[in-house]
Amino acid sequence: MDKDKANNCKNNIDEILTNQDTYLTALEKEFNLEQESAPVPSATEKRLPKVELTIHLPSNMLVPHIPNLNMENWQQLYKEWPEMNYDLFPRWRSADIPVMVIAGAVGALISNKLFEPFVTSHDNCSNKSFANGGHSGEIIDVVRGKLHRLKYGHDLFNPMEVSWHEYFPPNSPDIALGKTVFAWLRHLFQDTFSSEGLPLPGSSYFREIIQDAGNYEIYKTFLTIKMRDISAAAFVPLAMTLYVYGTERGNKNKFFNYRYTTLTIGALAICISVGLLLQPPSFNHPALLAMIPFVVALFKVNQQVNRLLKERYAIINKNDRILQGQQQMLIEGYRQIDRDHQLLIDSFNQLKEISDRSHFLIEGAIEHCHSILAEQEDFLRDLEEKYLKGEQELWQYRC
Repeated sequence: MDKDKANNCKNNIDEILTNQDTYLTALEKEFNLEQESAPVPSATEKRLPKVELTIHLPSNMLVPHIPNLNMENWQQLYKEWPEMNYDLFPRWRSADIPVMVIAGAVGALISNKLFEPFVTSHDNCSNKSFANGGHSGEIIDVVRGKLHRLKYGHDLFNPMEVSWHEYFPPNSPDIALGKTVFAWLRHLFQDTFSSEGLPLPGSSYFREIIQDAGNYEIYKTFLTIKMRDISAAAFVPLAMTLYVYGTERGNKNKFFNYRYTTLTIGALAICISVGLLLQPPSFNHPALLAMIPFVVALFKVNQQVNRLLKERYAIINKNDRILQGQQQMLIEGYRQIDRDHQLLIDSFNQLKEISDRSHFLIEGAIEHCHSILAEQEDFLRDLEEKYLKGEQELWQYRC
């Protein structure tokens, strides 16, 4: 475009100068002026130099294609995204640990405080006959003294050693076997209220080993079941259930998550530990058994969380591969932008160079025009003087 404008300007100036030259030649002929007096502009004087304005834009310049992220992929991945049940994860509150400790300690204190009332209840049952709701005179109490329950008839897992036909005192009326078994089971239940407690089921099979150990306190503390411990083992989960229910009333999975299971297991463990520190000490086997369903629930929660995490990790890896592909396309686009940017800089430098040259040529042309116009002005002045001189001579001749 700059080249066309410069050439048009040159042609216009040439045309003007040519017309002026023709007009001045006609004046010379009309007034019979000497041809030599008129300055005849040379071709170089009245013609501007040809302006060559060329620019070489890069033909390999491309507008880079920056790819858009394929949102359909994301929508499909979003549909495949497994729903994560965040209620399964640990969400302990600031009061959880204190409540857990208090609930476990209170359970142990309950067991300790029930010692005397339960012993009194057992003694009352020991003095009553079967007909009156007790177990006085029954055959399994034939052995007396310490460890008498370990020595005979008090093992729930060994009923065959009981003499069922001699279970009641000799003067007792005949009683059916079913009622005899019921009397035996009730006797075992009532013995859990005693200070010593009921031997652990199956302990009769290790009777000699336990007797050879010869430590009655260890036996009474660790190898018997006591109703007071059962009461404590029932209180602790109930207390933790009420606490979790009150703090997560709107959560449908409040009893199947890390928080509930771990808090209850912790409270039961504290109940067992504190129970061993109090007097008389007792190892709370029921609390240990009560942990089992919570440990199983914790295992199931952990399995479910691991499954959800595994599914998410698989989808995350898939997303990562898609992102890497998109990233490579973006990198190529940015590299093309950098290449084209450098080409544009080179083109702009060429344009600036051509602009500077055009400015120089235009200024030269203007100065050349001024020079031609000055010569023409001198020529016209001389022509005017000659014309006036000729008019004066003509007037003098006529006069």
